Amino acid sequence: MRRAIVIGLAGLAFSAAVPAARAQNFYGVHGGYARALGPASDFATDGTTLELRWRRFNRARSAFEFVVGYTELEVDGEIQNTIERFKRLVLEKNARAQTSGGPGNGFLVAEYGTFETFHIGANLLFTPWKAARTTPYFSFGGAAYNWKVPFRVRFSRVPFFGEQHSYDPVDYQSPYQGVQPNEDLDFTKHHTSGGLSAAVGGLLRLQRHVTLDAEVRAHLLLSSGQGDRELGADDQDYLDDIKFFVAKGGLHYRF
Repeated sequence: MRRAIVIGLAGLAFSAAVPAARAQNFYGVHGGYARALGPASDFATDGTTLELRWRRFNRARSAFEFVVGYTELEVDGEIQNTIERFKRLVLEKNARAQTSGGPGNGFLVAEYGTFETFHIGANLLFTPWKAARTTPYFSFGGAAYNWKVPFRVRFSRVPFFGEQHSYDPVDYQSPYQGVQPNEDLDFTKHHTSGGLSAAVGGLLRLQRHVTLDAEVRAHLLLSSGQGDRELGADDQDYLDDIKFFVAKGGLHYRF
């Protein structure tokens, strides 16, 4: 799912404000742009989002909806900084080993993907003008988020000087002692967290059964993705309280 494809969906949507005497059910899809906020922007940038919805309007100026969605963000920042830090460490160990007659040809391979989250939840929506053809609205809700940040570094043939792991700092008090066996350091985080969201938007009734809307929604994942203190190398505290926003739109249809 690439950004150009999903953003091309923008304009899809919400129905509302139909002055009917009975409740109305709408089914639709939203797609658009996503971007990390706050501490999450330390490791993720921007990406795309896609969401399926069932919405029920009642006779007042409100509606409730159930949603299922997917968001993908590119990773950068702290993840790239971690890779560069370990690369410099490997080069430092290689250079020191070469001055001691060792091979000094260790290397590092980094494997990482994108930040992905699937969510399922419910929202409440309020419109100020019940019978208007166009109207703004605001919304809030809660959801369960299943999210993953895949990230692993692999050390190969790294010289050591008394330290226990390839990713440990150089022990300048010890002489060159050989080459470490291949070693992986896995930073991957995969959790299910509760979360909250809030949105503002606007909707337009195109036909009796079709509506169009756009909204900006902020998501807060109440995550607990801290680094592994026992590992001694995983300090990803930026995975606490993940935030991102989406700017999206969609079409809804009443069957």
